[in-house]
Amino acid sequence: FLLPEWLAYHYTTLPLRHLIIAADPLSITSPEYILDEYRNTTDMKVEFWKGNFYYRDGRWYKTKLENFNPLNYTNKHAVAIHDKRQNSFYEACLKKFKEEYSIDWAMLIDSDEYFTYNTILPKEAGDIDKNVTESRKLLPKYIGGQNKTIAHWLSTHQHIDKKSRKAWCIVYPRINFSAIQELDAKQRERMQKSLPPSFSYNDFNSLRYRSYASFRTVIPGKSLIHISKLRLLKQVRVSNPHSPCGDSVVRSVGLEPSFRVHHYAGPLESFLLRADARRSEKAWRIRNEVVILGQDDSLSEWMHSFIDIVGEETAKRLTHGLIDAARQEWMDIKIRREQYNEMIPAAFEWDEPQKI
Repeated sequence: FLLPEWLAYHYTTLPLRHLIIAADPLSITSPEYILDEYRNTTDMKVEFWKGNFYYRDGRWYKTKLENFNPLNYTNKHAVAIHDKRQNSFYEACLKKFKEEYSIDWAMLIDSDEYFTYNTILPKEAGDIDKNVTESRKLLPKYIGGQNKTIAHWLSTHQHIDKKSRKAWCIVYPRINFSAIQELDAKQRERMQKSLPPSFSYNDFNSLRYRSYASFRTVIPGKSLIHISKLRLLKQVRVSNPHSPCGDSVVRSVGLEPSFRVHHYAGPLESFLLRADARRSEKAWRIRNEVVILGQDDSLSEWMHSFIDIVGEETAKRLTHGLIDAARQEWMDIKIRREQYNEMIPAAFEWDEPQKI
């Protein structure tokens, strides 16, 4: 259920125009129909990579992937394969962007993460006047809309974050948003009234959840890559998805940076749908039962901008329409599993990695 919202948000706020997305070969559903809608309706260029072709070959492959049976495997083995594939995917993506696309910036994030401004948060720890950099004081209060996109900020504030601008890889902080503490009655009413009658804020994690964890509840950050400053492809050797650039990284932490990443676990139902052995109800509660520092509404306006860009009818089809289709697909799978004890095959064929 996550991808339609993620696509609409980043199409509006970055604005995202080039996307490479990878499918987990063990997944039992495919996002192809969602990606096709965005390809056919917008000017976003989307590449959908399936299977293991980008998997980096070598000794690790010989000892791990070669012995992996997609029809009979342990959770531990599946997690190891997933983590290694993610690193190889990031490497291949950066090389593709450098060699074939004329772009300046690329970000490496998941479908439950939202890149945004590091606006000053209510009840933020520390002395705001002393600790907040000048760049944060100038940030738009809400993301989205004309002259409020990330690209516009990067092009018009060259003097900001000089330390980061000298690097080709910047890791920005990531904060967790709890799915347990939702909007109160007045907030729900105000949020719903701000949208067209045919839209429901309840389908969108970025609109529905605003309670964020304390900065003391630190989770690994995510990266923004300055592709035009990436001179040597041999620099690209990813061993950690949260710090993909090794020693070449600049870490923007705490109260300093202009950007951050919002991480939404979302409802338990959607959290458990992802093919990841580490996901369980216990893991969901650990992620959501955190020390809440306050609420942030800086993402509450982006949907209005998306509707302005593509039109109300198209916006509804690209969000609610695709979310409903994905939800119905999973309901059908659940019935086939629980009522008919049916084994659901993987959506993709398992193939061998090529030498990259």
